[in-house]
This record gives sequence, C-alpha cells and structure tokens, in this order.
Amino acid sequence: MELGLVGKTAIVTGGGKGFGRALCQVLAEEGANVVLNYRSGKDEAESMISRMNQECPGSIYGFQGDIMEEADREGLFKAACEVFGGADILVNNAAAWTTAMAADMPEEDFRRILEMNLTVPFLLSRKLISHLMENGKKGSILNVVSKAGIMGSKRNHSHYASSKAGLIGLTKSLAMETAEHGITVNAIAPGYMRTEMLMKSFKDKKDEEEQNKKIPIGRIADPKEVAYAAAFLVSERASYFTGTTFDATGGMLMC
Repeated sequence: MELGLVGKTAIVTGGGKGFGRALCQVLAEEGANVVLNYRSGKDEAESMISRMNQECPGSIYGFQGDIMEEADREGLFKAACEVFGGADILVNNAAAWTTAMAADMPEEDFRRILEMNLTVPFLLSRKLISHLMENGKKGSILNVVSKAGIMGSKRNHSHYASSKAGLIGLTKSLAMETAEHGITVNAIAPGYMRTEMLMKSFKDKKDEEEQNKKIPIGRIADPKEVAYAAAFLVSERASYFTGTTFDATGGMLMC
C-alpha cells in the first residue's frame, strides 16, 4: 500500500537511536523527507544518515540540537524550511527518564522529566500547528507515549508515567482543536522493542526469556515493526484517524 508520503517532510525528534532511527528509515523508504534530530553522537549519527540517504528514495537531513533549548527548537524548524521548504509531519519521539521511588525522587527530577516529555512536545506541536495553519496546509503530529502512561509504572518511574499520561491527554486535546483544519494528532504506545538500550539491560538470555513471557505475542518487537504502524499514522492513508492512541505493545495493554 502506497502511503502518500512522497514529498512530505517529517521532523523526528530523538531520531539517532532505537525506535526513532527505525522510524526515520521507514519514512525515508516511503519517500518522505526527514529532518532527523539527535543530541549527541554526531559521527555515528551522520554516518547512519549518509547510509540511509544512499539506500532510501527520501532525503534525510541531520540536525544536532537539544530540544530542551528554545534556540534549538527554532533551529529544527528553520532547518526543515530551509532544506525542504517546510514541514508536514512532527513525531515527538525524544524522551528522558531516571529511576527513583517517588519518596526519594528530587522535585527537580520530576519537573525535568515532565518538561522534556510533555512540555517540549507541546511547544514543538504548537510550532507545527502554527506553520501548517499559516500556510493553509494539512499535516500530522504523532506523539510517542508508553504503556506506562496508561497503566502506570511499577518500576520507580512515576514521573515518566505521569509525563506520558499527560502526553496522551495533550494528544486528544490537540486533535479536537485541529481536526477542522485537516491536522491529525495521534499517539503510539510501543511496548518492549529490541533496542540497544533494552538489550543491554538484560543480564542474560534467561532475563530476556522472562520478559518475553510477559508479552501475549511472546516476543520483544523489532523497532521497525512499530515504525511501520507509526508511518501509517502520519500518512495520508490515516487521514480519518485523530485523537487515537495506538497499542503497539504486543498485547500487553489488553491484560
């Protein structure tokens, strides 16, 4: 199925690793232009972008910046306009977390996680919405949330779970505000994906097998599997869907 992404421009935050990297590749494979935001690891990121540009019909432009900083958020959109003539799609993928029980968590940590995972997506979404409406264009926003935002967290991440629950609420609210303008706003809630970060967290093969038992489908997802769903949600083929949170957990949210 052709998704209608050829010639569209997507901004993806946190695109240098894991799910973000897989999504950037899928979007470029579908013919979209991508502004791939990353914060660190410039040599690795630029090498990856060079390889993708050789393999994919869409073009990828790397933008190194810390989206917690207003100047870098402005730079991200400026890059999209200067390199590709504007933006049609925003994927709020970048996120942060730390680990601590609520009783021991510094207030500063709670505020910082909410700022990164909720306030920054709001500010970036506001920029795209303004850009689209000023130019009379339709477009899409996709917020990457988490099952923790729906079920809460048992693993000392109450601030992370709170930020993702807030992002789900923001998704619905923005969707209602922008639907009449042809702008869709959805969320996707990935479960466990085979990223470098997750795989390093397993002590051994038994650890991974125990995790698989918690997933109804019985295995950890490849990031690209989830990226295909995300690409659909920002495509013209999903133009009738807005305000939804797509369950990409392998069935964990139905338990």
